Amino acid sequence: MVSSLLIFLTRIQYFLVHQQPAYKKDSMLMVKGRSRLSTELDKIISWLGQWVSFNEEVIASRNVLIGMFTYQGERWIDEAIESVFELNHSNWHLLIVDDGSTDGTPGKIRAWKEKCPERISHILLAKNRAPYNTINLGLEWLLEHPEYEVFTILDQDDVMVPDAMYKGLRLLGMSSQVVRCRNARYNIDFSEWFYDYFATTQLFIHREVIQRIGLRLERSVENPSDAEYLTRIFRDAVDIGYAVISTQGICQRMRVHGGNQILGQKTKAAKMLRDKLGLSEVE
Repeated sequence: MVSSLLIFLTRIQYFLVHQQPAYKKDSMLMVKGRSRLSTELDKIISWLGQWVSFNEEVIASRNVLIGMFTYQGERWIDEAIESVFELNHSNWHLLIVDDGSTDGTPGKIRAWKEKCPERISHILLAKNRAPYNTINLGLEWLLEHPEYEVFTILDQDDVMVPDAMYKGLRLLGMSSQVVRCRNARYNIDFSEWFYDYFATTQLFIHREVIQRIGLRLERSVENPSDAEYLTRIFRDAVDIGYAVISTQGICQRMRVHGGNQILGQKTKAAKMLRDKLGLSEVE
């Protein structure tokens, strides 16, 4: 019963929110309205997820590929990787793709790989390939390694909470093949909480979904890559007949600093963050 309701709500969310994504030059009022509607639906779906049945042995057996896509992340990357090793789910592998960093990031990645060769793989690009979307290298790597059932992303400047995997994997099943992480934004040292939100990028995705919908758009195109990919996921969910569920608890803690793309947006949340950080308004 719960699974059928979650699938129904996913269909509603697709047709009301994701069928015509925000980059289609909607009015600002329409964009805000759809964003608010999406958040409220995510809250309902997240709440209902408490009653999804799960099997502890199945959760423990799931092999997860964590993709980390780095650029000039020397300041943060050690803490991000350490958070992966502190997870209470042990069946994971970390793939780090560096986009031609010129700081100490590649050296730190090599050191971690040498220290934990069975746990970590890396792809170190010789030079920055922007606007090429390096996440696609991770998706291609996943598809070439069938032993990994689930894919998720951790950014270089964020950290996973220890039970993040459990929160996501318990919701994955035949009737729910994608789980959105509920994350929290903080200041640089995590001493001040800003707000929680349902992620567009940080997802637990079953490999079969990726096999069906393919890779992400390149960043050179006009459409936002993360939002467009989530729209494709919802379309796939409607076509195949599964639910996209959001976790109730926090999966990742996200740093907000001058390098975050969100600070350049013209949204209420972005304005609040700029005010918190003492940054000027977007032109």
